[in-house]
Amino acid sequence: MPFHEFEVTSVVPASPERVWERVSTMEGVIPVDYDDLTLLRVEPGRGFLEASPLFTQRRWIHQRTLEAVGGGCRVTDRVRFEPRLPVGGRVLVALYRFVFRHRHRRLGRYFTAEE
Repeated sequence: MPFHEFEVTSVVPASPERVWERVSTMEGVIPVDYDDLTLLRVEPGRGFLEASPLFTQRRWIHQRTLEAVGGGCRVTDRVRFEPRLPVGGRVLVALYRFVFRHRHRRLGRYFTAEE
């Protein structure tokens, strides 16, 4: 089965270290699928690489990077996944992209409200 992929990027008005403090906690996480979380790499203040099987996905590879830029931190999520079922990949890309964009908006609002 083919992999599907997408990327979501935004700039948050905070340092990578402050963003890491916020995104590296389990606070506010609402599970939507069974996830056998497997972190392959964790770099505090810089990001992580996760490769985990999910109930609905044979493979789920999620890389989050944090990069200092003028005005804050660029947050980039790159996701590749292989569905267990051979249908619905495009719909899932749209759904997951929506969820990640929502997460990025919430993260931006969190740091904007702190200012």
